[in-house]
Amino acid sequence: MKLLPLCPLQLSTTQTPTAIPMSLSFYKNELSEDTPCQSGYTDYISFQVPEETFPEIPNCVGIAKGFKQNANNEKNGYTSLEAVLLSVPNGYTCVDLSLYKDKELVLLLNKTSADSEGSGEACMMVVQTCDLPFISISRSSSLNQWEIEDLKVLLISVILIDGSIVNLEIENEKVRKVPHSVIAPLAVSASRGVACVFAERRRALVYILEEDEDEEISDDKAFTHVGSATRQVKRVVVTFPMIRQSRTKVSFGSKTKLSLSLYLSSSPSRRLSCLMENDQMISPTDIITGIVFIDGELAMLTLTADGELRWTEYGLRQQLSMKKDVLGFVVQGKRIRVKVVVEKEAGICCGQFDGDFVRKDFVFEPLIDQNGWCFKLRQYLDSLGRPKKLLVLVNPFGGKKLAREIFVKEVKPLFEDADVQLEIQETKYQLHAKEIVKSMDVSKYDGIVCVSGDGVLVEVLNGLLERADWRTALKLPIGMVPAGTGNGMIKSLLDTVGLRCCANSATISIIRGHKRFVDVATISQGNTKFFSVLMLAWGLIADIDIESEKFRWMGSARIDFYVLVKLLALQRIICLRQYNGRILFLPAPGFESYGQPASCSLYKEPPVSDKELGYQGPETKFEDLEWREIKGPFVTVWLHNVPWGAENTLTAPAAKFSDGFLDLIVLKNCPKLVLLSLMRQTSSGTHVESPYITYLKVKAFVLEPGGLVDEPEKEGIIDSDGEVLARGKRTYNCDQKALMSYDKLQVTVDQGNENQTNVLKIVVRVISDFILSFNSHQRRNSSSSLLPMDRQPERENDELPSPVIISDRVLVNGVVTPLTLTADGELRSTESGRRKSTVAKEILSFVVEGNKVRVKTLVERRGGICCGGSGGDYARNDFVFEPLSDESRKLWSDKLHQHLDSLGRPKKLLVFVNPFGGKKSARKIFQEEVKPLFEDANIQLEIQETKYQLHAKEIVRSMDVSKYDGIVCVSGDGILVEVVNGLLERADWKTALKLPIGMVPAGSGNGMIKSLLEPVGLPCSATSATISIIRGRTRSLDVATISQGTTKFFSVLMLAWGLVADIDIESEKFRWMGGARFDIYGLQRIICLRQYYGRILFVPAPGFESYGQRASCSVDKELSGSDKALVYQGPDTKLEDLDWREMKGPFVSVWLHNVPWGAENTLAAPDAKFSDGFLDLIVMKDCPKLALLSLMTKLSDGTHVQSPYVSYLKVKAFVLEPGARIDEPDKEGIIDSDGEVLARGRKSYKCDQKALMSYDKLQISVDQGLATLFSPE
Repeated sequence: MKLLPLCPLQLSTTQTPTAIPMSLSFYKNELSEDTPCQSGYTDYISFQVPEETFPEIPNCVGIAKGFKQNANNEKNGYTSLEAVLLSVPNGYTCVDLSLYKDKELVLLLNKTSADSEGSGEACMMVVQTCDLPFISISRSSSLNQWEIEDLKVLLISVILIDGSIVNLEIENEKVRKVPHSVIAPLAVSASRGVACVFAERRRALVYILEEDEDEEISDDKAFTHVGSATRQVKRVVVTFPMIRQSRTKVSFGSKTKLSLSLYLSSSPSRRLSCLMENDQMISPTDIITGIVFIDGELAMLTLTADGELRWTEYGLRQQLSMKKDVLGFVVQGKRIRVKVVVEKEAGICCGQFDGDFVRKDFVFEPLIDQNGWCFKLRQYLDSLGRPKKLLVLVNPFGGKKLAREIFVKEVKPLFEDADVQLEIQETKYQLHAKEIVKSMDVSKYDGIVCVSGDGVLVEVLNGLLERADWRTALKLPIGMVPAGTGNGMIKSLLDTVGLRCCANSATISIIRGHKRFVDVATISQGNTKFFSVLMLAWGLIADIDIESEKFRWMGSARIDFYVLVKLLALQRIICLRQYNGRILFLPAPGFESYGQPASCSLYKEPPVSDKELGYQGPETKFEDLEWREIKGPFVTVWLHNVPWGAENTLTAPAAKFSDGFLDLIVLKNCPKLVLLSLMRQTSSGTHVESPYITYLKVKAFVLEPGGLVDEPEKEGIIDSDGEVLARGKRTYNCDQKALMSYDKLQVTVDQGNENQTNVLKIVVRVISDFILSFNSHQRRNSSSSLLPMDRQPERENDELPSPVIISDRVLVNGVVTPLTLTADGELRSTESGRRKSTVAKEILSFVVEGNKVRVKTLVERRGGICCGGSGGDYARNDFVFEPLSDESRKLWSDKLHQHLDSLGRPKKLLVFVNPFGGKKSARKIFQEEVKPLFEDANIQLEIQETKYQLHAKEIVRSMDVSKYDGIVCVSGDGILVEVVNGLLERADWKTALKLPIGMVPAGSGNGMIKSLLEPVGLPCSATSATISIIRGRTRSLDVATISQGTTKFFSVLMLAWGLVADIDIESEKFRWMGGARFDIYGLQRIICLRQYYGRILFVPAPGFESYGQRASCSVDKELSGSDKALVYQGPDTKLEDLDWREMKGPFVSVWLHNVPWGAENTLAAPDAKFSDGFLDLIVMKDCPKLALLSLMTKLSDGTHVQSPYVSYLKVKAFVLEPGARIDEPDKEGIIDSDGEVLARGRKSYKCDQKALMSYDKLQISVDQGLATLFSPE
């Protein structure tokens, strides 16, 4: 039942305390107990007559008056009420009532459809209050209280008896049509207007009836000319901050009360006039305007002809651009949600720019004409020429192999919000994209999107240009989403307009549909052609680009790594390569002074019939032009079409997209230190200002490459757009096949402009900063393959057969086949030769599916590279067989169960997942790779995500170890260290340490799991680690106790001081780079090398007594027996009685290792063993920087320990007495254990980690085989 309130009416103008008689009553579904009212006013109420109760008077509105609150707030009001019923015309519903100048009743009516009472056309009806036949109704109580429901029944009953029903006729009344419809509003009266008030949304929509206030209007002519030009209806939005609340209260009903509490503040007419003057007037060119709700507030919203959505919010003008900010919209009930992206003013992405985009949807609710708003919004978006359907090519092998993830998580949702249809193709091999675009129907699409690096873009371009209809095909815009290594083209596109090289910027630019032209270079050698849009390189740059492919898993960081490591090392600085050869070029205007005049013969064009097959290059007669030449030797020759060669390399800062020229950068002889400086300057483009650089623009170019100056029998590599264009004799071999021979080739450019059809249109777009998120590397290897189990060759020398547990004939692939389970765990079948599957190694579990038995197996894959390791990986290849009888099936099931149970595999595991380590991919790795394998092996899991540092330690200190068969750490090495320390701090540590701990690599270093998997030839991958845990095999691990007074820390990996500790801890700022952070920051630390004073003492292992000088050593005393009983206190060895040796500083680095690998790519201690009772000590004292740099590059294979600058030995115990830096004695260093800050000296690097000990003497002793690890063997 709905109550429509009517504003109070003042009794007489002489009694009012306010200048203008005005008040506001508001409607609530449930009314408050206490009801405030204004003094000096007569209150009116109005209500709808419920048709289900009084069907004989449908569509009626009741009005009652006579409630009064005296000025002195006495609670004795009128003893009677007056009431009347108004019958609303058929086809209309009354949604609001107001009084006009105390004399007229204004009704706001909605025209309804025949099917429903939805909002339709609205109109105003005016009735003179003096003409209404009010009936007097006596009240039975002396109190001013009425039950609303009782009151309404009483009023209706009395009026029906008396017959006082006024039938309103729409054609006979004074009617004014208005452009808005309101459902269940509130009402307000004013001296000049009526209003629809929305109390819950704190806004009032006021219809101001304009007229001359001095004009005397009689009662019978008040609305006679409401439709004339002199009586205009204007809309004004009044906000509730202009409204104040009265504190005078009076009770109207005993249960449910009517509240009359709000009224407009002083001088309301002036405020309304001010609002009218400031209100945005509707322009004739505006597309649509209307009153809407925005965030629960009433506002006037306008879509202008220039595509701006404008409104006023909290007194401030707001606007959105349909062209720039709006992706699309969707209707959600009564609301319209406009999907918006707005540019952020600050932030960091790719370390370059400030502008980025964020989603911030704009929601509004039209009061009427929702369909009109939807139509106009859709019409305007369609007029922008945005793409409707796109072909998306995703390269899952490029860069860090994140293209699929980038597309699904970041690109696809934005396209869906913009209502862009997508046809998605994943490239499966090199040139796959080229094949697709050569044969596709270009008329089906509005563009092509490459989610990759620059390679797929080049394939698409070459595919389009090789089509017979290349002129039409090239009109199809191409967009890039950077998901590769270099991403030079998209960086060049976004940088020119001040956008970041990030996901939102690129995808939004595609959606906007903006295009620009780009020049296309044709590289020719005889009849062979290659079309380039990025660059061509020969010499140093080509060597770096192609030979760094071995580090492709690092993304663009591979470029920096290879340049610095290889340039600073012997291969690129000491033994810098220079090439004989000659280049010829046609200089652009203004560059004619470069080089010497020369003649040039070019390749002849093919016959016309051949040319019709595809684009053959520009038609300019280059032979007739004036050629210039530069002769070698050269360090590098670089030809660029766009400014950026990669996201961090501004190669050609003056390059333009469509100027018809290529930028040529030539470097001949150059001092090596200057060359290093130039390479660093490529990030800012200032390298071209060097006197050693020749930088000019050319129209055409010819390269005649030669051999190395110092080794003429060796030649170089010619690289175009990141691909091997030509490879000379005895050069670096990679998987890429060279398209041309290492001989003369010519390059011509065709300018991109609107007057030519043979140009490439590129849409600006990007997807994600690949550095911010990348997974572990798994190199693409087309040669690696896995034979099905039933097709693997039989071993030539089979061992003697084991005793048979069960043997029977079964159906395999519909063929009756002998199948045998042997006592040593081999499941053998001989269908299609010999098939052998070892239960102990490859079978996870089995399940009976009807008549069949499915054995869930993992087969070792031979070949491939993962995490830099060697050996095979695993692939799922289930084996299904069908026993020939029910008895046989039951017997097979029982025997398989018995054998799997006999292997001692874990049944229940506690799993720690660290979502913050490394590249923060642990959760994803666990869900996608680890958990499915455990589920297949029927292992129960209790999963705990660590929420803060030492969280895992807290859990294991208090957990019930008897509930689990092991602990699994899906993280780097940090959680393993926390778990070991937590177990050793338990009172039952001897029992707790029998619980095996498993590692799944999901952090930065992953040294422990690498050390476990590498000796058995398994890759450092989540799959290999998980399978090793499932098999349930274990091994012992030494634990080192680090002591300082009564403080102890238990280490399982390493302790470092000096260079290695500085790199490990200070590189935390680059943790997002994963393991690459150690290499990148290590270079910086070597260049600015630190040395430290100090002394180390150690007890050498047998055979290492010759290291150091004899010394005496005092060690910390053990705790009393009562304290020792609480937790583990370290080994019981009497350290004082041992033969101590010493080495004095200064030191570059001191490194103590428990296992071979410090990280996935760092074989720090190649002779370290897991449980030999010793620690491996690596000491580096004085060392030249270049030699040190060379040593750092040898960490990947462990050969650094062979250097004369390195002391490598095994020790039983160790004492470190650290000192200050040599060059800055007021600064001290960092002591690092297992990747955590153990001690921090004065003025050292500050990080979030809290140091456990002070920067002072500490001692280390080792307890042999104390902890237990899951192990692959």
